[in-house]
Amino acid sequence: MTLKQRMAGYAQQPQAENTLFFMSLLESFCLPAVTEALLVPMTLVNTEKAFRYALIAALGSVAGALVGYLLGAFIGRTILEHIVASYGFAETFYAFKNWYGGYAVAVLATAGFSPLPFKAFTVFSGVMGADLPAFLMAALLARGSRFWLIAWLLWRGGPRFKEWIERNLAALTMSIALGALLFFVLLKYLWQYATF
Repeated sequence: MTLKQRMAGYAQQPQAENTLFFMSLLESFCLPAVTEALLVPMTLVNTEKAFRYALIAALGSVAGALVGYLLGAFIGRTILEHIVASYGFAETFYAFKNWYGGYAVAVLATAGFSPLPFKAFTVFSGVMGADLPAFLMAALLARGSRFWLIAWLLWRGGPRFKEWIERNLAALTMSIALGALLFFVLLKYLWQYATF
């Protein structure tokens, strides 16, 4: 029995929603897996709950993003600041930290919607001290949009969209995320230019 077949069988179990939440939570800061591995079969088995499953996955992912942020803020930052100071790169580190603070929301939203490893960005945002409320809003928007898109495609197209999602979702979400990131950067520069 393949992993996909096992996941499809598990998707019908009563505890599947709890597992989806915790899988999404763990994926956002440490688990080397993707939430879609459970979200897709659960949605296919019970399409009328597609958007409920997307919401559960999004909330789990945001909770995990908060854990990743806190790990980065309390453990990662301490270690990194010590390493940077011992090698004499403190000034460069703080300059980069200030730069990242201006783009953290856009970077996190791009990573959260795209196939990039979201966990790396949640921990890194904590290390860099990104604004926490903005961080959480970006995580909710990005992960919610990604999971809602998957749920909508499966709700609309059913099993025939499953293969399309497996083949094209990564490219589609990466293109949309990069387009949105470029738009944000352009808008920010235009705003700075207009205020001078």
